[in-house]
Amino acid sequence: MARSLATLLHLHSPQQSPSPPTLFTDHLNSVRFVDNHLTLPSDHYKPPSFTPALSLYPWLFDLLARSPTPPVISYTPAYTSSTSLPARANSFVDRLASSPDAHSLQNSPLTIPLPTFTRPDYSLHSPTHGYIE
Repeated sequence: MARSLATLLHLHSPQQSPSPPTLFTDHLNSVRFVDNHLTLPSDHYKPPSFTPALSLYPWLFDLLARSPTPPVISYTPAYTSSTSLPARANSFVDRLASSPDAHSLQNSPLTIPLPTFTRPDYSLHSPTHGYIE
């Protein structure tokens, strides 16, 4: 979730609209974590245990802090029969991610290099698996 949000924020152009955009996600714990973090002083950053990509959250917070129009991060339930635009978009993205072609070499998803400036001083690295958090 953090990687998707950080990627979208990185690609976000604030000149498009004076009002903040909305980023929808179906990961409620991450929405709560981001909302709580934004109300606390920056030295209170303590990632929760559910966080699989710890180094991506500082990147996300840095992008949120530097954006002139930071997006509103909003929760949308997954796997519902709702016909709202966020629910339909979530369903579409889930289908794409779980399709057989989603992880093929021919139709690889958008990839970006991980930001190393948010990594801890020491991180394990494996040529096979990359950085291990």
